[in-house]
Amino acid sequence: MVVIFGVSRGLGYSLVNSYLSLNVNVIGVGRRNTIIHPFYRFLRKDLSQTNSWDELLDMLPKEIDDLTLIYNAGDLGEVGPIQSIRFNNQKLFQLNFFSWVEVVQVLLNERDRFL
Repeated sequence: MVVIFGVSRGLGYSLVNSYLSLNVNVIGVGRRNTIIHPFYRFLRKDLSQTNSWDELLDMLPKEIDDLTLIYNAGDLGEVGPIQSIRFNNQKLFQLNFFSWVEVVQVLLNERDRFL
């Protein structure tokens, strides 16, 4: 079982298709679903917002031998000379850091559920 975050396009989209070509069950998490496959399930989440992860927990099988998490979601933000960059720190930190920490915390706290 593989859970990939940030699957709408680019690297995340390609990773999903690579795993699906090997008949691996994949859960994709993102804002837009662009893949239809019998081994694929999609969870719509905007990772720049604080989220509840109950839906993800419900999508996981009751027993998991192997779980791979790939966090591919992220945003570089504005690039340029430091003196002219306008930061939207809260949104960037939520997307690039806090959402990943939230997922790992939830899965670790619920690990007995899957063993």
